[in-house]
Amino acid sequence: MSIEEDWVKGEYLFLLSDFEGYLLDVKCSTKEKKCIKDSGFEQGVSFREESCGTNAISMAMRLKRVVYVRPQEHYCKIFKKWYCIASPIIVENGEIVGYVDISTIDKKIADEVSMVIKLLAEKIAIKYEKIVKEKELNKIKIKLNDSQTKILALEAKGYRESDIAKVLGIGVVTVKYHKRKIVEKLEVKNLKEAVVKAIKLGLIDMD
Repeated sequence: MSIEEDWVKGEYLFLLSDFEGYLLDVKCSTKEKKCIKDSGFEQGVSFREESCGTNAISMAMRLKRVVYVRPQEHYCKIFKKWYCIASPIIVENGEIVGYVDISTIDKKIADEVSMVIKLLAEKIAIKYEKIVKEKELNKIKIKLNDSQTKILALEAKGYRESDIAKVLGIGVVTVKYHKRKIVEKLEVKNLKEAVVKAIKLGLIDMD
């Protein structure tokens, strides 16, 4: 995960952490770069409450929702001028994969930023899922041979084993063998789950 450069506008700072609160990326305008450098922020810094006290990311981790933290509510001295709003990054299955924080220094955060951070978290989640899906798809494509991909596609269309064997010009026993290998390679419980997973990943075309 990363923060796109074109998201950085005005005097805002953008921080991205993983699901455990460890910093992955920081983006800010030129004006704020010195402050970031002086604060000692670098990849791997922890925003967990036990590491640097109350902060927006640690609160979002605990409450699992968008939170707004004012300067006086921060525990750590370096945040005493920071206005921060943080949101969990939640993917389709409800899993939290990270946190995004928008902050300002010596300046209150505009009301509309609460909506912006929700949209930003959604955009990052969508991009994250796309990358994960592409990696998984490439991994499966390497695992499955051509016959197994064709069998999956025919199975999805409701073909019986005898029909699949006839279409592909192979024996029913060979079809059964490939089905077992498909289930094993896709790491699912049965062929029905294999078909669902293949469709979800775009591995087979239902048209």
